[in-house]
Amino acid sequence: MRSTRKSGCLNDGFIDEILCDCRALLEENRFSKEDADVYLERVTDVLGFYREGLGEDAELTYYLYKHHGMIELRLDMYGERLGPLVNETGKIDVTRSVLQELNPLLRSRAVTTAHVYVGGRNIVTVISPRAEAKTHRSPMLYATILGLVGGLLCLQLPDGIRTFIVNDVAKPVQSVTLGILTGIMAPVILFSMISAIKPSLPAVLVTNPSV
Repeated sequence: MRSTRKSGCLNDGFIDEILCDCRALLEENRFSKEDADVYLERVTDVLGFYREGLGEDAELTYYLYKHHGMIELRLDMYGERLGPLVNETGKIDVTRSVLQELNPLLRSRAVTTAHVYVGGRNIVTVISPRAEAKTHRSPMLYATILGLVGGLLCLQLPDGIRTFIVNDVAKPVQSVTLGILTGIMAPVILFSMISAIKPSLPAVLVTNPSV
């Protein structure tokens, strides 16, 4: 999985480079344009916040990677404690930051930002939602279309060829497939029944001492 690590100062050129890398990784992982724009807008806001607070000469190291289907941008900056998650009193809203970091359901639905301050460094992570699955890429849909096309083509064949395909090709394949499925599923079902009955045996022995 491609990941990026670069260092620089919080000037316009380096910020543009960060945004370009983010967009490239979002497109590579097939994020929709709407999701990509929302994520890039959040990254822009965070970078602008730190440039205003720390200055353009502040050194920044960033790590960009994909983790569990989400794009994560981690910013590592030396300086005074300065978090993008602040409340009305000007203090860091630690509760909100921790909830966003620990709640996977929240992280899977919207762009979230987590901030910690360790060893004189502001570490901020901007996390995207998971990329939505493309339903039109489903193998089941391809199989259904292929089956319909094959059935229509089969109807156009002469009776002799169609009978040969059904009796000498399709039925043997069907028999083998069903046999394999039966051989796999029968032990699974039997094991499930035994596992369900086994915990109740001690209770039976207690209520029926003669057993």
